[in-house]
Amino acid sequence: MDLLFLGSSSFSIPFINALHESSHRLLAVITRPDRPSGRGLEVRPSAVKKFCQEKGISLLQPSSVNEKNFLGYLVSLRPDLLVVVAYGEILRPPLLAIPPRGSVNVHASLLPKYRGPSPIETAIMEGEARTGITTMLITPALDEGDIFLQREVEILSHETAGDLYEKLMQIGPPLLLETVEGIAQGTLVPVPQDHSQATYTAKITPQMANIDWQQEARRIHDLIRALNPRPGARTALRGNIIKIWGSQVIGQDKYATKGPAEPGSVVGTSSPEGLIVATGEDFLRITELQPVGRKRMRGEDFIRGYHVQVGDRFEKTPLKLDMPVVKDLCYPPREK
Repeated sequence: MDLLFLGSSSFSIPFINALHESSHRLLAVITRPDRPSGRGLEVRPSAVKKFCQEKGISLLQPSSVNEKNFLGYLVSLRPDLLVVVAYGEILRPPLLAIPPRGSVNVHASLLPKYRGPSPIETAIMEGEARTGITTMLITPALDEGDIFLQREVEILSHETAGDLYEKLMQIGPPLLLETVEGIAQGTLVPVPQDHSQATYTAKITPQMANIDWQQEARRIHDLIRALNPRPGARTALRGNIIKIWGSQVIGQDKYATKGPAEPGSVVGTSSPEGLIVATGEDFLRITELQPVGRKRMRGEDFIRGYHVQVGDRFEKTPLKLDMPVVKDLCYPPREK
């Protein structure tokens, strides 16, 4: 079959490569226009664009894939099937009407659970032990199309969103190839979703990254995992923003004898326990964190470098999350 691929994320790349190396013909890859990125806001090519240039794959970058003149060009290519993986724009009915075999989307959850833009992060935030990947028929309604195939994976208690992305990037391309081949052979019949079981995700915002220490340790740990590698779960210490990248849940038993502690309060700093923080239920060991403008560091190094003491308290971040460092995190040097 002749295929058009739509994708704009690095998550898309292994799927592009699988189709490029298959027996089907990849007519072109459609990706979003180059955008400013990085601290200098320089316009740089996306990972998808660089990959296609390296592989000699035809690349299209319309301002909108639904634009009338661009649709006319796509009609002239006569694709049999559209394949979409993390493109970032809703496909309108005139576009979906072009390929006679329909349009296939790869969605990073076991639909109908976790429809929407953040299925990987949300599955971890919700403490799921399993998730997966789905190939589905695209319809005008978001993520509501009939299901072709699904594959399930386990989410381990320490795994981050980055880890889960890597897992799904490995199992997804073979599933997509199986789907495309089944459509080409006419042997794969999609099955309607049970819409009564649907759940939905939202776009990750800076406000969602704000740690609420009143929550139980498990919920905070899951938030930290879900927002690693981006944008990072955030808290504040002495008025300065700290990103938390790694944590472990610790039960009540070890610190119960020390009496109740205010959520967010540091209750342990000694070796080898590391940095222990009270929550609404149980305790959290902070294993990796990053003050604004600094590199990531281990909890033990943070304790030493910033003179963290029992009784210090982490709090919610200020409303303006991109605020600069306003004062030194360190206490005055301790008297000997």
